[in-house]
Amino acid sequence: MKKRINILIVSIISVLFIFMAACSPKKITAQGNPDIGGAYEEMYAPDFWIGKNFDKEIMTKEQVQAYDYSIKHTETFKVFDLDEHPQQLTGDELKARINAYIIPVEKRYTGSDGKTPVTKEYYNRLTANRNMGGIDEVNEVEYGIITAETALRDFPGAEPSYDEEGNLEFDLFFENRMKVWERCLILHTSADGKWYFIQCMSFRGWINAEHAAKCDRQTWQKYKNMDFVVVTGNRVLLDEELYDAEISRKEMLMGTRIPLLKGIEEVNNVSTVSSYTVLLPVRGDDGNLIEKTGRIPKNADVTEGYLPMTRENMIRQSFKMLGERYGWGGSHYARDCSAFIRDIYFCFGVEIPKNSAGQGAMPANKKFNVAGMDVSQKEKLIKSQHPGAVLEMQGHVMLYLGEFNGKAYVIHDVYAFGESGKDGSEGRKNINCVTVSDLYVTRKDGSTFLENIRNINAMA
Repeated sequence: MKKRINILIVSIISVLFIFMAACSPKKITAQGNPDIGGAYEEMYAPDFWIGKNFDKEIMTKEQVQAYDYSIKHTETFKVFDLDEHPQQLTGDELKARINAYIIPVEKRYTGSDGKTPVTKEYYNRLTANRNMGGIDEVNEVEYGIITAETALRDFPGAEPSYDEEGNLEFDLFFENRMKVWERCLILHTSADGKWYFIQCMSFRGWINAEHAAKCDRQTWQKYKNMDFVVVTGNRVLLDEELYDAEISRKEMLMGTRIPLLKGIEEVNNVSTVSSYTVLLPVRGDDGNLIEKTGRIPKNADVTEGYLPMTRENMIRQSFKMLGERYGWGGSHYARDCSAFIRDIYFCFGVEIPKNSAGQGAMPANKKFNVAGMDVSQKEKLIKSQHPGAVLEMQGHVMLYLGEFNGKAYVIHDVYAFGESGKDGSEGRKNINCVTVSDLYVTRKDGSTFLENIRNINAMA
């Protein structure tokens, strides 16, 4: 009897060890030599960074909603609750918003090759097209929906503005890339009628009027309360539509929220049995909104409702953009460092500030201003954070991944840095894409990214 009990105990212990081994995270090592950013090949897979219990919620759905509300109702963060915006603006208020963008005094270049010096006539055309004479004492706010991805610019014109001759990377009049279905407020129209001056969640500027449609306030608010799917892939490209060219091959970036329809069996001669049926916005000939019914195949990287805010989801979302080129302000159909972070947060239902400084200042469960901290203390504090923490320095923002062999690593959309461990001695090299690096890569002055970090914002 005692022998049987002993055998049973040994069997139970063996099963427990097997179970514990199955539940433990896979131990991953990195081999070979690190690259320019100090990253090993194995680090370019999200599973390298995902550990035990990473699937647990950082915030519940209700907490996410409260967090989003707090950002929109704290003036510091410049994220606006559009539903609370006044329905009229005085002429002085509107002019002040338009005049916030000023003509640069330094030498600039334009043209397809970026080598044409900007002239006074260039600026005269842009300033005249702002149509300041068309502003009334009291101006009615109109309601708009973005119908195609579009550039938001400082002035009503598409001509680029470069500060370095022949460098086409940085069109400094490009502020942001707008997503399909984003709601906006149309505040003014350019003199040529081709541009709208708009207010969006965290920015304002000029967009091509052909990429937005007007609707009444009630319709505009309706879309906020509809069921929806969110694009959780880097981007989703819809099918070719043989019977409706206006919605054929429409492309939508990560974080795009699309109204969802139920009970429709067929769209343009294709069954919806294995698709999501959605509303797609189109601008009519009169400039007003037309609703079209479209499909998103269920194999597309989308989700009904927002993703749960977990560390695993944060890491997986960030790696879906790995290798995509950098785009200042969203130019080149790409993202910059802050748009990279924003699109991740959009997937969880949080609308955060558009620039790196605003993201560094946004609220968090754990928030540290480390600008004046000793570098070794700063490094220790960063390493104590969970993956998914936002790290901000002047002009740049990153997502913390974790520690490996004593070094802290991030994923970020970065234009250039100096090689890790070289103290800036070999100069900066263009990276120009989303990549993984350690924090010991360098800036123009040879200082490390680690030395320059000012804020750590961690959700948990």
